Amino acid sequence: MVLLNGKDSFILKDTRVEKDGKFTFKNLSDTAQYVLFFTYPRYVDYSHRVDMKKSAKGVLTMENVSLIPKEKLLEQVIVSSKAAAIKIKGDTTEYLADSFRVQPNASVEDLLRELPGLQIDQFGNITAQGQKVKKCW
Repeated sequence: MVLLNGKDSFILKDTRVEKDGKFTFKNLSDTAQYVLFFTYPRYVDYSHRVDMKKSAKGVLTMENVSLIPKEKLLEQVIVSSKAAAIKIKGDTTEYLADSFRVQPNASVEDLLRELPGLQIDQFGNITAQGQKVKKCW
């Protein structure tokens, strides 16, 4: 266990827990704030803020501190991914339409105006990377 300064997290003291589960730090300021940092192999680290102003005669008593096994913490992991909004395959560019924001009930033309690399002129002609698009599907 490590005692850190509450203001800058500078390590002040360290100790080990005794057989009965108790620990002691002596000669601490009774007006300071500290952080107790508990660590043990294969368990998740735990930190606890301590305000010595709230202690009784410089003695602070804590209830039991239970550390969580790392394998328990990692028991449930959710992996999610989002498909790329744009895929380029050779001379073909694919857009994932729902990756681009348009108003509800928008037209295809509204969507096309949001796609990067595409321009639509006043007559509805589509240009991609400087070349007129002949087919869309």
